[in-house]
Amino acid sequence: MKFSPEGGTIDIAAQVTGGFARIEVRDQGPGVPEGFEEKIFEPFRQVESSDARPRGGSGLGLAIARAIVREHGGAIGYEPRPGGGSIFWFTVPLAGDPS
Repeated sequence: MKFSPEGGTIDIAAQVTGGFARIEVRDQGPGVPEGFEEKIFEPFRQVESSDARPRGGSGLGLAIARAIVREHGGAIGYEPRPGGGSIFWFTVPLAGDPS
């Protein structure tokens, strides 16, 4: 949310494919600069913003999310959103039959 324009929309989608749940969060923000896509998942890494709106944060959120998702056997990533913005996604395996 903090990178989306004021009044922008955040879309969340979920689907099940091949034993995994995939969750996507789509925003209308400026996106991630080319070449920085993998670095945003490193601790204390943040994309520098050219606008003056204060963002705050420590640069740990995506690193923590990646650690949690990987610990659960999933994957996490980023894709540019067609028309502008970002798609952050993660997959986690579906739970097995508890019986």
